[in-house]
Amino acid sequence: MYRLLFIPVFFLTCSDGPPTTPETRPVDHPNAGNTAIYDVDADDPYEIDNGTFLDLAPGMLLPPAVKDNVSTLPVQSDDRNRTLPLIGKRKDTLGTIQIQANQDTIQSIHVTSPDVVTNSGIRVGVTYGDLIERLGSLTLTAGDRPDHTYAYQAPYYYLLNAPFSDTVAGAAPVLEIVIRR
Repeated sequence: MYRLLFIPVFFLTCSDGPPTTPETRPVDHPNAGNTAIYDVDADDPYEIDNGTFLDLAPGMLLPPAVKDNVSTLPVQSDDRNRTLPLIGKRKDTLGTIQIQANQDTIQSIHVTSPDVVTNSGIRVGVTYGDLIERLGSLTLTAGDRPDHTYAYQAPYYYLLNAPFSDTVAGAAPVLEIVIRR
């Protein structure tokens, strides 16, 4: 009698078909809305590593491929710098590049997209508390606006949405990651 009861259970649990799993498909923006700190993952579409991003770094001359496209990009200028959009491989805007006005030397790279992650696992949208937890001590300096503060640890500046003071609230979010020389 017991043998007859186990046979139907055996047939219900065994199958020669593939296991049923959730559908897997490519995702256009895998990190959209994800601002949690975590280790760098192979799914991260863009990574900042050792002060370089998309093979660009401050102090470099603008590569010919980028330089050739400058005339087609919307450019902001002032007396000192030209600002170009930083376009990713999916034609998404990742931030900006600042270039010296009369030269083609990269001054700084400003990353504003949460799709970009540093080799320490930091991305736009994490909080100052997350930075301290992940990186330890940071140097605070005044930002360009009264409501902005930079937290610095070589080679990155993290622009925080917080007024400058000796202490910054742990909940202050990172608005951009800046790579300067």
